[in-house]
Amino acid sequence: MEFSLPNDENSLIFIKYFEDYTHQEIASSLNLPINIVKERLRKSRRRLRINYRLFTRWFNASLKCGNIHSPGAQISSPESGL
Repeated sequence: MEFSLPNDENSLIFIKYFEDYTHQEIASSLNLPINIVKERLRKSRRRLRINYRLFTRWFNASLKCGNIHSPGAQISSPESGL
């Protein structure tokens, strides 16, 4: 299963949250309108959220089936309440 983001979305998330660029700085550096940058970030965050949920379901199901051998290594997701 593939849980990663496309390279352009991954770069955008990295620049925003790890390099701490503002929307305006990203827009200027990519030569894009600020509303396009905001929309792409919104879509990237949504895809990241979906991938995280899918990964936690896959990981926890793998633990239950015995495909992953790590006692007590369950990953909690926000909606599971763990």
